[in-house]
Amino acid sequence: MSLYAKYEFTGNLNDTSGNGRNLTNYTSQPYVPGVIAFPYTFGIEDETNSAANFTGGVDYYGGTKAQCTNNGLFNVGTGNFSISVWMKYDGAYRTQTPVWKIYGGGFQIWVQNTGTMALRLRRSGVADCYAPTGLIGDGEWHMYTWSMDRANTKWDYYLDLNKTVNQADIAYTDGTPGLFGPTLDLSNSAYFMLGAEASELWPPASPPNDGELVKYFFGGMDNLNFYDSTLTQTDVNDLYFQIALRSKIWHGATF
Repeated sequence: MSLYAKYEFTGNLNDTSGNGRNLTNYTSQPYVPGVIAFPYTFGIEDETNSAANFTGGVDYYGGTKAQCTNNGLFNVGTGNFSISVWMKYDGAYRTQTPVWKIYGGGFQIWVQNTGTMALRLRRSGVADCYAPTGLIGDGEWHMYTWSMDRANTKWDYYLDLNKTVNQADIAYTDGTPGLFGPTLDLSNSAYFMLGAEASELWPPASPPNDGELVKYFFGGMDNLNFYDSTLTQTDVNDLYFQIALRSKIWHGATF
């Protein structure tokens, strides 16, 4: 695994991978108990403020967001990349955007209006394809992972420990192949953002303001890992157990 950025949301938006890709808090981002929510009582560790709480409005407009101030970052180009993140959301059947970087082409994590969590890829503004993980709106923490494997022209999608789909090249919405091989360039000039997406009516010459944002996410986010490489089942297992064994969560169920 090659870790590009990591956000643990322990009261800030710092990149804890050591790569210095910190995010900027534009809306007084609140922090709440996260997936590791129970405090240690002997001063060893206190993670009661360990998750970002995104407060999207029911009309898709207004809420909290966090952004990267350098739009040259998170440009995966024609390389592999993977995203693994713990999230919980209310299950409301409305379109929401936890993670976004699209202008022309690009990628985002998208809660569809059916309640399904999916990774959305856009090819040059022409058409989209989706990598869904399934319908999870139970108000509990779950780990969602998407991993691109260009060599085998496929995506792997995981919900917690379980690989929900191992699917070869998905077609775009216009019926053309998904082209997950080296020809699909996902670079763009958008700013990597958490908690909302920017309307493509405005070119991203600077970080977008609230008037340009839509589809705010309503839910919690914790332990976001971004890799510029493909993840294996073993990698996903390791990521899951790093958190699950400390948080008393097992397959999304608390015990």
